[in-house]
Formats: sequence, C-alpha cells, structure tokens
Amino acid sequence: MNKSAVCLVEKRDGRVQPMRATKLARSMCLALAQSGCGGEERAIELAGLVLQRLGARCRRRVTSHEIEDAVQQVLLHAGLAAAACWHHRVAGGQRHRRRVLASSGAASGPGERS
Repeated sequence: MNKSAVCLVEKRDGRVQPMRATKLARSMCLALAQSGCGGEERAIELAGLVLQRLGARCRRRVTSHEIEDAVQQVLLHAGLAAAACWHHRVAGGQRHRRRVLASSGAASGPGERS
C-alpha cells in the first residue's frame, strides 16, 4: 500500500488511526486457520488484495466497516466462504467486547487493541 492510498482508518468509536496492514493480515490469518483454508502466506496475499481494493477507492480515510466489507468480498471472491464466516465472527466478537466494556464504564487496558 503506498502512502497516497488508504492511510487512515476511522474506528467505530470515532478514533482515527493509521492503517496497520499487519493487523489486517493477522485477522485474516486467524480466520483462514480457524476455517482450515490456509495460513500466514495466504493471509498476506489476500490482505494485499484487500488493501488494493481499498486503495482503488482513491480515499485517504476508510472506516472499519469498509475494511470488513472489503475483507468479506475478497474472501468470497477467492472461494473462501468458511473463512469469510470466521472473519465476520471475529469482527463481531470484537464489537461485542467493546460494547460490554463501554457499558460497564471500563476502559481498554494497555495491552488490549481494537
């Protein structure tokens, strides 16, 4: 991903952070492993396709939701419906955890990432 393409992510809670390709590849690797559809090499390849898809929009900022949609499209296009389902579950679990923490008034700890 070049610097003029997608470089900022607007999180669901409104924060804006730099795009982290490693975080994207890690989440895709987990989904591929859980579904038995591949591992790290395949995740890196598919994450590259997601970044290309996002960069093709010629925008400097994308939302977490747009990233999730792009991941789903790439996985489904690659014939990896099981991995797409697992990735959706992982993303859904993170959203649920954030809602629970927010409703309890607890802040994320230093080692927790969103």
